[in-house]
Amino acid sequence: MTLIAAFLSHETPAIVGDYLLTVENAKSGLRKKIMILGKNVAIAWTGHLSAANSVIKNLQSKLPYSEISMGKISVVLKDPETIVFEESDSFVTVIGWVVEANQRYCFRWSSEDPTEITYGDPIYEGSGAEEIFQIAGPRGLTNSQNINDKFSVKRGILTVLTNLLRLELVGPSTENSGYGFAYEAIIFDNKVGFHYLDNILYLSIIYRLDEKGKYLGFEGNPKKYKQISVGNISIVQIVNSEKEHNCFHIIHPAGNKENESSDDILRELKDKTEKISLEADFYCIASILIVPNFLCPKIIEVYPKPSKDSNGPITLNGNQIDLVINPGYVEAMYLQIKADQENKFSPK
Repeated sequence: MTLIAAFLSHETPAIVGDYLLTVENAKSGLRKKIMILGKNVAIAWTGHLSAANSVIKNLQSKLPYSEISMGKISVVLKDPETIVFEESDSFVTVIGWVVEANQRYCFRWSSEDPTEITYGDPIYEGSGAEEIFQIAGPRGLTNSQNINDKFSVKRGILTVLTNLLRLELVGPSTENSGYGFAYEAIIFDNKVGFHYLDNILYLSIIYRLDEKGKYLGFEGNPKKYKQISVGNISIVQIVNSEKEHNCFHIIHPAGNKENESSDDILRELKDKTEKISLEADFYCIASILIVPNFLCPKIIEVYPKPSKDSNGPITLNGNQIDLVINPGYVEAMYLQIKADQENKFSPK
């Protein structure tokens, strides 16, 4: 199965998806579950790959890249020819966002009920639906937006992605549950339309404190994930400094592959896979606090690319990441988490 979602991050439409393909809950390969169909349309799918290929090819061939409306999508999806699949017992569910001049639509369509399209956000689908529901919530990311944080929309989505990926970083993996491997997101911008959250590095840190909350030290996980996009193609780089092992996964979307074979795209793919670069636009950290007799909840931190004015723990030294940890910050974080838990569970 899979994990896909369509929801709002501070009133901004977003689509999230994993890459894992499964057959009877066993890993069978990788394929993108989300894609940009047009400047104002992004979709995601779950179900059988063959059915997804058929439906998305129909959408691609019958709709122009620009000026796609919800009405035009409805006509294609409800066309009886759209559900003529090579494998008669296959099925697919498609969810997505359509942003028009005066209206935006979050929709869901299934080949099992092809004449019906439902509307409303958020939408969580696939075997990982409950997992992302617990993270993104019943109304999407609606918490108060920090007007002084120009990255608040992206930070919200990246917090969701890091929450999902933390189990791939520190274990246990969710692949046995039928979803996972890695995750990506598409968001909407009024100027450029839908685009991928791109050039993201994910890592994890373990902080150790004594029973009094005194900082003892930290350990950086040697395993890191980096996600970049070229058109509708995604590249997942997995770096393991401990094993001196780096690998690339070039992952394609469903639909027409001829759309992915232009000289420009092939050239950019070659350029981006010739070497591993740890420089990124955002660094997403899944942190763990280990303190005697204290069960710490998950901690997610998202930092933009380091600059001379940044105060995060990441600094770049050539193609190496140096972690500069402020012990006082870690100790204060522990005290705040402890106080929050005591308030949460104290009698009213």
